[in-house]
Amino acid sequence: MSERLFAKPEYQTYNRPIVENATRPRPIALLWAGLALFAASAILYLTNDWPCGSPVNHPDVDLKWPLVYTATTVVFLFLLVVANQEPPSKVRQWVDGYVSARRTTALFHVAGLVFYAITSVALVRRLAASGWQTGEMAVAMIVVGCAALLIWSAFRPVSLGRTFLAVAVGGLVLRLAAFWLNPLAVDSSDMLPLIKAADESLLAGSNPYRLYDLHTWSLPLPYLPGTWLAYLPAVAAGLDLRLVNALAELVILGALALGQHSQAQDAMPVGVLIAMLIYLSPSIIIFDLYTEHPIFWMLIVVLLTLLSAGRNRAAALTWGIALASSPFTLVISPFVALHLARATPPRRWWRLAVLTGAPLLALLAPFVAWDSQSFFYGTFTWLNDLDIVGRSAWAVHGRQQLFAIGLAGWFWYAGWERILKPVQAVLLLVVFAHYWRHSHRAGQLLRSSLWACTLFVCFNIVIWPRYYAPVLCLAALSVISRLSPRCAAAATPAAC
Repeated sequence: MSERLFAKPEYQTYNRPIVENATRPRPIALLWAGLALFAASAILYLTNDWPCGSPVNHPDVDLKWPLVYTATTVVFLFLLVVANQEPPSKVRQWVDGYVSARRTTALFHVAGLVFYAITSVALVRRLAASGWQTGEMAVAMIVVGCAALLIWSAFRPVSLGRTFLAVAVGGLVLRLAAFWLNPLAVDSSDMLPLIKAADESLLAGSNPYRLYDLHTWSLPLPYLPGTWLAYLPAVAAGLDLRLVNALAELVILGALALGQHSQAQDAMPVGVLIAMLIYLSPSIIIFDLYTEHPIFWMLIVVLLTLLSAGRNRAAALTWGIALASSPFTLVISPFVALHLARATPPRRWWRLAVLTGAPLLALLAPFVAWDSQSFFYGTFTWLNDLDIVGRSAWAVHGRQQLFAIGLAGWFWYAGWERILKPVQAVLLLVVFAHYWRHSHRAGQLLRSSLWACTLFVCFNIVIWPRYYAPVLCLAALSVISRLSPRCAAAATPAAC
């Protein structure tokens, strides 16, 4: 039965890379997708500065801003659809003759410079407020110098290496300057101080899964070991934890820019141009300042990049690490499992199971054995109990769910919050059913994973803006996969 179910000819890639586009992408298609991603990223940034809650003790809610957020949610979802579609024929007819590879590349550099300028202006203002000491002046000069590097690369002949280097250096400098200007503090760094305390507990030989008194209330450690252990070397060395975030973002940049590159696209490096919009996004840089989520973003991007390239064994290993790092990995796990099952002969499934299970057990088992009750309370009960995290965001943080991109707030407003999880489950089943029928299509894994994550977050019991960062990463990866030329005649990855 399993042989007939999983051995359909159109599904049996047997470790081959997915081939979607054997020709060089048209500039108008890249520009169309890039504009949609730029707008979606801008929306995520702009909504961070909008009203983020209502008076806690006020019995009524002014629905003006929640309605604005809902309209913004519709626009955000529409942009994700647009990014994964070809431009309409009328648009192609109007502008195709004016859009060349060179002009498209230049426009992407302009978009990257806009994002770079937004962050650098904020940093320079902070530097000016500090009194322009020697250190502040040096940092400002480096930030401006990196902007000049981005401008210089835009006016030079198109080069993947030059563009990648300019983007990587510019984004890294912005992050390091932001880290320097914003010291890691309990009152402004969200949960990173909690992760630091957990790592210090482990180094001292104590159970990290316990209650911590870092705020005015006690907090358990809600993160799976793969996340907080990633910061252990930095804590042991006495370094800023956010350096790990900067490293994770460089890995994401590399995976997006280089993971699906081929020599056929040297005149218009799709990956690095799309990755520029993510890596230099002001929202992503802000999230790197105070959250631990870049670890999950990195793992999910690497996992899906490996699957798209047919590197199933490496993908299975990464999948196991991701499962031991964030419960959000479960959202895309059904799609990953079906992809691996249909891309691998059944007699080899056990190898993939071992590769996935080994890091998962290695990371989880020691802490479950140490204190299973504390482990499951922090990583499962505390996060999923509506009356703990969800109710806190609604009652203590000013009905936060209504003031975010997403639709969960209206369920809380109507008193239907307890059906949010069933709604999430139904939506994921619908997306998975679609993927089951169309998984043979090139790029379908990435598109289905994108919509699974997007819809899950839209109806989550708590919606923080950083939850949409992996959505942007998956949207970028899907666009890159769709537009990147591939060797259509390849029978194995080496043939390309």
